Amino acid sequence: MTVPEVVAPTSVAELARVLRDRPDAVPVGGGTLEVPRWADPRTRPATAVLLAGVEGLASADRLGCGAAATLHTLATDPRVPQPLRAAARSVAGPAVRSLATVGGNVAQAAPGCLAAALLALGAEVELLAPGRPRGWTPLADALAAGEPRGAVVLGFRWHETPLGAVFRKTTRSQGAGPPLATVAACRFAGGRVRLAVAGPDIPPHLLAVEAPAPLIGPGAADAAYLRWLVRRQGRLALEALLDTTAGRSAGPSPVDTEKGN
Repeated sequence: MTVPEVVAPTSVAELARVLRDRPDAVPVGGGTLEVPRWADPRTRPATAVLLAGVEGLASADRLGCGAAATLHTLATDPRVPQPLRAAARSVAGPAVRSLATVGGNVAQAAPGCLAAALLALGAEVELLAPGRPRGWTPLADALAAGEPRGAVVLGFRWHETPLGAVFRKTTRSQGAGPPLATVAACRFAGGRVRLAVAGPDIPPHLLAVEAPAPLIGPGAADAAYLRWLVRRQGRLALEALLDTTAGRSAGPSPVDTEKGN
């Protein structure tokens, strides 16, 4: 198989220059989604830009992570908030998680497991694209506007850690196969709750806590069932969230990673 020319910048400034000078270059995180496309000449880019070596992009801590942080890092670093750790653990197996990155997962948008967790955390995303200033924007706004397609994700940040959190994933039977819906809920100081949902046919988005009203994306095979599922999972996530945080002092609480109905 012929491979693209590979460029490995070591700084964001160098990455920006590469993207400016080579507008058709494709960014590559772990390559689990992109590299298999190279077997087909029609989808093989001329230039691949590796993100893993860019300073700061592989890091993760309690209030943020770089786009090149692997799912293994997110799943095992105790500083990472519980819902994001649970979301990372729920994706594929250890071999894939050791390569796949949070930026690539969110850019893929479906099934959106990590995007749901990041939305529930109130995350912002830093995007880099030629011709526009580098900066942070709420992830919910970026996803609603069709981002990060057309831009390179540099990282995510959030401004507080939840006092309690729930992450729930539902598959068709016994936890097998791709998820139908993923729900993440976080509770913060002052009783504030943020609830997010995603799935293969559900664009990642925030739900109104008072009256969830999911937006089912095009191509949903059974929209009525998905609506029922999201309503049910949102209610269950909120109930579990309230159960785990009721009457407790400030501090992290367990995260529900149950799969199935």
